[in-house]
This record gives sequence, C-alpha cells and structure tokens, in this order.
Amino acid sequence: MGLCLTVLTVSAANACTKRLRWSEDPPYSMRLPDGQISGLTVALAQAVLGRLGCKVELLELPFARALADLQAGQLDMIDGVFVLPERQAYAYFSIPSQRARNVVFVRAADLPRVNTLELADLHQDGWQFGVQVGVAYGPAFAALLKDPGFQSKLQRVPRRSSLWQMLVRERVDVVMADELTGAHEIAAAGLAGQIVPTRVVVSEDPVAMAFSKATTDPAFVSRYNQVLQAMRRDGSYQALMQRYGLRIAAKSAHQPDRP
Repeated sequence: MGLCLTVLTVSAANACTKRLRWSEDPPYSMRLPDGQISGLTVALAQAVLGRLGCKVELLELPFARALADLQAGQLDMIDGVFVLPERQAYAYFSIPSQRARNVVFVRAADLPRVNTLELADLHQDGWQFGVQVGVAYGPAFAALLKDPGFQSKLQRVPRRSSLWQMLVRERVDVVMADELTGAHEIAAAGLAGQIVPTRVVVSEDPVAMAFSKATTDPAFVSRYNQVLQAMRRDGSYQALMQRYGLRIAAKSAHQPDRP
C-alpha cells in the first residue's frame, strides 16, 4: 500500500506542467548563446514550481497575445504583471514579487529637454509616444490615456524591439521601458549613445505572477505564495536576484507587464 501511494504521488507530480510565457527581456528572460532560455523570471518559476512538484513549459509570446491566451486557458502563467481590475476577472495573482521601475527613453540629443519634465508635460509639448500593444505602464500613463488628444500621439506595436528602431528614425519621440532591460536591448541593437534613459520615472509599482483562472485554482496560487515566501526566508530568492544582477526584493527593477 505504501509503495502504491508513493507511485501515485510521483505520477501526480510528473503530470503537473505549467505553461509560462517568456520573451526576450534580459535580465528577466532571455535566450543564451547555447540556445537555452534563462533569466530571473525563468529561474524563479522553475525553482518555485520545482518545489511544488511541477515542471515549466516555456512559450515565447508577445504580451498582448499572452494575456489573451491566459484568459482562454491556453497559457497558465505570466510574470511581471500589474494587478488591474480587468485582469482580475480572468487571472489570480501571486504576492508581489518585485517592483517595476520604468523610465522614459529618448534620443540622446533630446535628453537636456526632458529630464526636468513629467510624462504629462511631454504630451502637452507634442512628443510622440511609442508603446506596446496591451501593456500597462502605470498610473501616470493610464491617466493620459483618458485624453483623446493623447491617443492620436500613440504608435502601438507588438514588440519593444521595433520601438527602439522607431525612436532612432524619429517616428516616435518617447519609449518607456525598464531601466535594465532597456539598456541591455539598446546596447545589443548597437544603439548605445543614440538612445538614453531619462530621469522621468513612469512607475515604481509592485508586479506579480498572473495565473489563468481557467487552468489554476486558488489553492495552487496559495501554495505558490508559500514557497516564494519560504525561498525569501532561506535566502535562495536573494541568491537568484544577485545572480542576475538585480537589487533585492522590493527595491529591485522589473519590466512593466513583461512586454
């Protein structure tokens, strides 16, 4: 009887596979030169789910598509998501994992004119904004979206990599992104020196792991939270943060909504 119970337990663990969205978003998720996918989001999800007896299946998806798939039950988890009322209709959320520090990026020549301004000032001065489809950038940006005049200044694209090229070619004037991710992508695209971060902070709000209500029950989310808290107590969470060059816990940077 004991052997039978053990076999059933192992079988149940092996049957648990969670589909996690990822995109090229270093240092949170990224494809390494050897083809493996790594980064804090991936490593942390694998560590937490591993303790829960689950495996991780990684699916590369644009953010807007990932939200739709989460709602439809074709995806189980998305990390780095702002908790918004409309998303709570179809997703459960973990305890906050980090804070999102998102800043405005501009062309280097425009930097002296920007650092003393706020997001609303840029809109009033006629700057063109480039954003990703479906991504939330925080309260200040959400407030601007209520202005019909602001909507006409938006260029929406699925992937952030397109926005850097649009910024250099002067098709847009403002791109918002996580400080670390933006710097990494700009350097990788050979645009260092042409595009620079400003002192204009868009948001520094908590973000969390979103779970599809179609495939996940609240009890699983509760167990996920318990393991995440245990990892913080035993130091393994902090070790992962440090491995990827991130500040610890609440003061760490994180990409908005993981575009």
